[in-house]
Amino acid sequence: MLPIQSSGESLGSPRELLQHVDWFWSPYDGPWRYHERFAQSDLAELSTGVLREVRPHSVSARNLAGIRKSAASDAINAISLARITNCLRARHIPIRCHTIDDGTPRRFVWRTVARRFEGGYRLSEQGPTITLLGPSERLVRKHWDRLPVGVYAEVAFYSLGMLKSITPSNQLSYVMRFSAEDQGILVSGDAGCVDFKPKGRRPYYPELLKALSPLHVVQVAHHAGNNAHFYRVLKAAQYPEAEPQSFLLVSHATHDRHRPSSEFRRFVEVARREPEIVKVFFTTQPRADKIHDFESLVHASVGHTALQGDARLEFQNGTWKVTKHAIAIATQPPQQNRPTGQPSMALEKDLPIKPPIKTVKHGKPRNPAREDQ
Repeated sequence: MLPIQSSGESLGSPRELLQHVDWFWSPYDGPWRYHERFAQSDLAELSTGVLREVRPHSVSARNLAGIRKSAASDAINAISLARITNCLRARHIPIRCHTIDDGTPRRFVWRTVARRFEGGYRLSEQGPTITLLGPSERLVRKHWDRLPVGVYAEVAFYSLGMLKSITPSNQLSYVMRFSAEDQGILVSGDAGCVDFKPKGRRPYYPELLKALSPLHVVQVAHHAGNNAHFYRVLKAAQYPEAEPQSFLLVSHATHDRHRPSSEFRRFVEVARREPEIVKVFFTTQPRADKIHDFESLVHASVGHTALQGDARLEFQNGTWKVTKHAIAIATQPPQQNRPTGQPSMALEKDLPIKPPIKTVKHGKPRNPAREDQ
């Protein structure tokens, strides 16, 4: 039986949950399936009974494992947020949570006298400017009413399909554009830019796209993973436009097996043009096979090299200068651990390998009666 947190903990909204279940059993298809079940009050007892029925390696067990992972991620986020909040309070720094109206960016400018950023669409610039592009009030309301884990356990057991990843905390990440001296820097955390897309099939909000450009430095969201609308939003904003230079900053695990993702590689293909103006920086060394398609865009190491380290860009005399980049490109993908005493074998070039073919000779059938004579 998989351990799971108490039913008092929460993960997502009922409407979102139904969208994340892969339904393919037509008699039970429809938006009314679990609405009656959601109204029950004895979810803790119900979830306990559900968990007792889960068999190891079943679809239900995998669903519950995904739920447990999502709950753990939410717990980590909550712990980190609590630590930051406590540190800010200890230093008597006021805390504000800002959101935007649907499709409408907000502008905050640095006020020299007050020594802080203050909101104002028409205020003159006295220093850096922050343009807030998300999250929106609609997205916050969507994730405000969170479901107990017990309901997820019940749906995980009764659904025949796999639950897709549920990451509301990623969607609620801030999306901010910093600007100073006519330079634009995009900071987006784990956000997927879901706030840029209205409901239905309408295109992205034009005001949000307009507020993005130009971009000279982009912190690639979610460690260059699968980022919902993030890459499509940048393409819709015509990134990198006709700027003299632009930089993509990527941070993920050392020799990550899944990142940079194929979505990121396709995005780079669209962004490239002559002359090459986009450069990619890493804070950890990627696998050689993950950057093979755009290896020439990865900036050379500057200063001391290591498997992980900082990337530093400084804006000097009207141009960006790389003053630190610890990552050098690996020439070969990382080797897998092999049992001791077992030699490794490498080929000088790729050779076609065919599976062995078993041949069977068909002769005349044997006659046991003749053999006995």
